[in-house]
Amino acid sequence: MAFKELIENAVEAGWRPQEALVSLIELADNEALMMEANAEVEAALKILKRKGLF
Repeated sequence: MAFKELIENAVEAGWRPQEALVSLIELADNEALMMEANAEVEAALKILKRKGLF
């Protein structure tokens, strides 16, 4: 229900439903990309720490 309410709130604020959905998709995509990038950085830092380089 929270998802539907989020869309409804966006529509009440003046967004078109499609705009709200596309924006949420973009937010979710960016979040997934950030999570992947953070995992890669953490793995690289772990290797550097193990080698005593960081």
